[in-house]
Amino acid sequence: MSLKLQAASLSPQPIVLSEKNKQVLVVNSHWYQTCYRVIQTACAFFQHVIERSTKSLNEMKVSLLGSISSCIVQARLVYTKENIKAEYDYLRQRIEDYKRFYPDLAFTQKELSLRDGATIDGIEISQKSLQERTIVYLLPNCGLWSGALQKLSELAKTTHANIVCYNWRAIVRREDPISNGYDLIGDTIEVIESLKKAPRHKIILHGHSLGGAVAACVAHHFQQKGEPLTGLVSDRSFRSLQKTIRALFPVGINWIASFVTWVVGWRLDAEEALAKLKCRSLVMFHPHDSIIKEGARLVESAKNLEAPNICYMNMDHYKDTFYFDPEQSDINLKKKVLGSIDNQIEDRDAHNIPWNTREMEAYKGFIDKAFTL
Repeated sequence: MSLKLQAASLSPQPIVLSEKNKQVLVVNSHWYQTCYRVIQTACAFFQHVIERSTKSLNEMKVSLLGSISSCIVQARLVYTKENIKAEYDYLRQRIEDYKRFYPDLAFTQKELSLRDGATIDGIEISQKSLQERTIVYLLPNCGLWSGALQKLSELAKTTHANIVCYNWRAIVRREDPISNGYDLIGDTIEVIESLKKAPRHKIILHGHSLGGAVAACVAHHFQQKGEPLTGLVSDRSFRSLQKTIRALFPVGINWIASFVTWVVGWRLDAEEALAKLKCRSLVMFHPHDSIIKEGARLVESAKNLEAPNICYMNMDHYKDTFYFDPEQSDINLKKKVLGSIDNQIEDRDAHNIPWNTREMEAYKGFIDKAFTL
């Protein structure tokens, strides 16, 4: 009997509200419903704004990212259609001279159609002795393979390797868009995949400046894929694009520019890629480099890593004899053909200065060792 009484005492009891409490409850209920409707309306409004903004940004994407890309990588700021045509006309006159001067090399101009429909053009300098070893050379910002032809020929002659080099997209063919750094990485991956006769373990990626950062990212990609490349050469390149911008631009503007480039996909974190690479890597730098300044240089990461597979080379040789004839250097070739950029490139610019004999010999030693291991 006591158990029944206890159970009954625990059962819910009806709540009896006074008239005053009923009015308060009704008012509170109306207030909560009003707040809910306001919040719901605000959410719908913000969702509409976001959808409209997203649509507008998508419509502006090509032009916006194209403009930013022009400031970062594209040669549109330097090369016009007219002076590109002038350089290629000049090249056609000189290509036969190169063939005579380098009789053991075969020069083949190439065009590669990419998966997204874009087309890039380049040059393949192959050994007539049918060597397996291949160096894929990635150009610096505002670079054209035609302007680097002598350097590429010397590399092929010295290392006895086949050299493959393509222009970055949208430089010669302006109709092919570029959105961010992932385009450059993806294009380079497709270039390597197109080399059917070159096994992955017989390919070295060599990049200068911007090309060095892309090369590190691409080498890391193939390592993750289980198809590691033979090696990496990074010539006067940066740790990440954001660190380069922060070191190059004035305080205040540098952080804004760094943030904007990061948001739109221009990340190119060579520092992170290098730390994960297991292939042999050579990092070249110049202490007086005016473009890749102290604090942004990839060599600083290489020294901190102290990895046995990474070596580095100091290129401080302002007073040394050039390995290449100054009258035929890449810089002077551009000056002869593209007079409009005379004031934009300096002969003694440490970022673009040609190698000397010592550096070429050290480079050859690195290449030979990487390919024979």
